[in-house]
Amino acid sequence: MIVIQKKLNSQLLSPLNDFCNHGFQMDILTKISGKIDHLNAGEQWSIRAQDLWISRADFQSLSMYLSKEAEKGEFSIQSNDTFSPRLGGTELIVTKH
Repeated sequence: MIVIQKKLNSQLLSPLNDFCNHGFQMDILTKISGKIDHLNAGEQWSIRAQDLWISRADFQSLSMYLSKEAEKGEFSIQSNDTFSPRLGGTELIVTKH
């Protein structure tokens, strides 16, 4: 399973720290981590803020976290929003490697 780490640069990811300090958000991170872990190589999964019932700001923090985790090489993420990029996306596509 992808390890949930809080050892990230706190200055750069302070919104993420706020996101992780709430119990239900940690539950979301655990569920997302488990889902990614169970994907087959090459399989894609769409993560949407609406499906998680989280705010746009929380989703942006989640996106930052997943971007950092993707640097480890187990999966990649891409934004699937063409609606309004200046407002920040609310959907990510995860591809397992």
